[in-house]
Amino acid sequence: MSLKNVFSGDKKPLLALVGPTGAGKTTVGIVLAKRLGTEIISVDSRQVYRGFDIGTAKPVPEERKEVVHHLIDIASPWERFSAADFVRAATPVIERLHSQGKLPVLVGGTGLYFRALIDGIFPAPPADLNLRRQMLSEEAEKGAGWLFSQLREKDPAAAARIHPNDLVRIVRALEIYRTTGSPISKLQNWSSAPQNFRVLWAGIERPRKELYTRAEQRIDRMISAGFPGEVKKLMSQGFSKKSPAMLGLGYSRMVDFIDGKCTMEEAVRKFKQDTRHYIKRQMTWFKNDARIEWIEVTSAEEPSETAEKIFGMVERELLCRTS
Repeated sequence: MSLKNVFSGDKKPLLALVGPTGAGKTTVGIVLAKRLGTEIISVDSRQVYRGFDIGTAKPVPEERKEVVHHLIDIASPWERFSAADFVRAATPVIERLHSQGKLPVLVGGTGLYFRALIDGIFPAPPADLNLRRQMLSEEAEKGAGWLFSQLREKDPAAAARIHPNDLVRIVRALEIYRTTGSPISKLQNWSSAPQNFRVLWAGIERPRKELYTRAEQRIDRMISAGFPGEVKKLMSQGFSKKSPAMLGLGYSRMVDFIDGKCTMEEAVRKFKQDTRHYIKRQMTWFKNDARIEWIEVTSAEEPSETAEKIFGMVERELLCRTS
């Protein structure tokens, strides 16, 4: 495929492959990148951390040999990696690929990172009514002041600016933290101008029930692959539930199991429940973006078939358009 028309205008092209956990983005992205002769930029807030492998479902070494993956294992798990950090790390990779005449393929489910890179605005997530109801239930169950104590622990700078009785602002600050993994105080201190990209958005969509089933099957594979042992090793290195990298799905549940606070069955059940809630939040985020063209995938469809559909979108939208 000739890419000369893609790079002829002022705006440089990107292919953004998005979707929720369990959609099959990793495999489709690899097939697509090989078809395009390019490389993948991971857009995943958990896979950036070194040593957190099984629980973040990183592409296995064999997959990373097939196609070069960027922005995996680039951050210390002792430090918080933000949307701003992602933009700083991704930009030079994109520029290099463009200089080589390659179409960057961004693959992942962290909507905040996509928004920060492409739209260049304060990357606050949309309201999550289910999460808000959950937090208000926590406050009712554990007593007045519980949520403010959580905010003080997770985002001291925001807690210093918010009155302990201002439940609306407390819930919003915690909502942002729980959704993005970044304190609102840090996000509010960062913004950037929109990047000069022409983006083709492709979303992989499956029936909700199928997404849940696929995600739960993946969790079962993680357990069989040694996820509890991975967490135990990390704990022996000094990591706890409060460590930035431990915010990933499943890690705190495994910590509770290892600490004897619950059974493995209970830890896995809560891990799967957390994952279902996360899938809902991801779909809420991405469905609010009208730019995404959704590809409906059936359970019988091979990743190569899905990749071919997206490849057709690339030909139609990028190669056949003038800048």
